[in-house]
Amino acid sequence: MSRLAQRYAKAIFGVAQASSSVDAVGADLERLSESLGDPAISAQVLSPVTKSDVRAKIIERLLGDCDELTTKAVGVVLQRRRESILAELAPAFGALLRESRGEVLGVIETAKPLEEADFQVLKARASKLAGKAASLTVNINPDLIGGVRIRIGNTLYDGSVVSVIEDLERALLDVPL
Repeated sequence: MSRLAQRYAKAIFGVAQASSSVDAVGADLERLSESLGDPAISAQVLSPVTKSDVRAKIIERLLGDCDELTTKAVGVVLQRRRESILAELAPAFGALLRESRGEVLGVIETAKPLEEADFQVLKARASKLAGKAASLTVNINPDLIGGVRIRIGNTLYDGSVVSVIEDLERALLDVPL
């Protein structure tokens, strides 16, 4: 994510906090980011050939019924011809939101889908390890064979069967014959 997107997100976040509309603006920016994930829409919005009034109408339709602050913020971004950062605003805004709530983002990798009770146990463990509330997503990776990997920020906690097998293999190769 670019520094410019972070600067705009920080400004939008500050205004959203002051007007108590952080959740609404975050949801609006997330919806916009998802819409811009479509290559056809993104190409139309980011194309230098697209006229600014057409671009504004496309964004207006993508936003639909949204918070007034979101409309104004996106309008400022478009007015300053910074449409290239529109898709990056949601992740930058989300990071600021998690930081303000004392949360950390993490990913659980598992070989099989988790049951809700197991997910809650892992979430509690991840929160304890991070020292903050953890907001986790689950990725299924059959290559792990079993166990889990939890990535919180830049730290990886690996309890997968495949890593145990790799550690055993290294230990056996290091044994003198």
